[in-house]
Amino acid sequence: MGPPHSGRLNPRKLAAMQELTGRLQALDPEASESLKVISYFDVLINGKVSVEALLRAAVTLTGCPCGYSPVSGKPIRLCPNGERTAQAFPAQQGGLAFTMDDGGRIWLERVPSMPTMH
Repeated sequence: MGPPHSGRLNPRKLAAMQELTGRLQALDPEASESLKVISYFDVLINGKVSVEALLRAAVTLTGCPCGYSPVSGKPIRLCPNGERTAQAFPAQQGGLAFTMDDGGRIWLERVPSMPTMH
């Protein structure tokens, strides 16, 4: 296995990724859109934005409430309008939830009747 990934894209790799996105757009527009989303979040992470800024980006992109619950500390949950709310994640509602390497949980609340992104 190679060295651990630092999470940072150098300018050369970023340019190559942008070129790949352009080529992919011609071949498969849907896959190209997915790559743009990944690139967008890579830029945010490389910019070392806060967890709340990442959540705002996810809310803006999906139109769904989302949140982060650290192992210790106060959870953050954002509504579709971008406002913070104290309401906890409604587990019975469904959606996606992931446990992070540090033990915290991040979630995206998507009700079954909501259309998926295209």
